[in-house]
Amino acid sequence: MKRRMTVAAFVVTCLITGAGSSFAGRKHSKEEPARNKAVKEYFVAAMGGGNSVDIAIEDYTTKADMQNLATLYDQGGGKALKKALRKTEKGYFKISGGQTMPLAIIQSTPPGPVRHVNMIGITPAVFSARYSGDYSVRLNDYPYTLIELEVNAQGKGRGVMYEFVDLTFDKQGRIHVHPLSGQGYRAALMGVHLEK
Repeated sequence: MKRRMTVAAFVVTCLITGAGSSFAGRKHSKEEPARNKAVKEYFVAAMGGGNSVDIAIEDYTTKADMQNLATLYDQGGGKALKKALRKTEKGYFKISGGQTMPLAIIQSTPPGPVRHVNMIGITPAVFSARYSGDYSVRLNDYPYTLIELEVNAQGKGRGVMYEFVDLTFDKQGRIHVHPLSGQGYRAALMGVHLEK
C-alpha cells in the first residue's frame, strides 16, 4: 500500500489570480520546441548539489480550469486527470542540465507582503533514474512534481520541490496533493528570485 501525506499548503479551494537563466537567449533543441507563449514571470532558484531550477510562468490556472479538472476526476478518476494534465501547459520548469518539463497547474495568492505560488508539473524521468528499485512505480503512481514558492513583493524568497506527488480531488472539488513519503524526495529551493 502506498504511504501518503497531504501537503496542506496546496489543499485550497481554487485560490487563483488571474539574462542569467538557462533558458534565456539559447536555441531550442529538437526535444525542446520553440515556445509561442509570452512568459509572465520567470523565477530561478538554487538547489543542493550545485543544481538550479528555472521556472517560467506563461499563464495561471483559472477557477474554471480547476472546476473542470475536479469534474474530470469525479467522472474518470486519476487516469482521466492525468490525460488532461499532460495536454495542459501553463508554463515550464527545468533542472540544470535536465529536460524542460511542462507545468500543468499554476496557482498564486493575491500580491501582498508574502505571495505563495504553487505549481504542479509533469515529473521528469531523470528524477526516477536517480533512484534504484521501484523506478516505474514512482512515475506511474506519483506522476507529478510539486513546486511551492514563497516570495516577497520583489519576487525574492524561498521554496520547496516535491519530486513525486499524486493528485486527488475531494467531493467539494478541492485539490489534494500526496507526496511520496521520504525526505529524499523533497528539495529545498534557496535564493529564489524573479528575473522577469
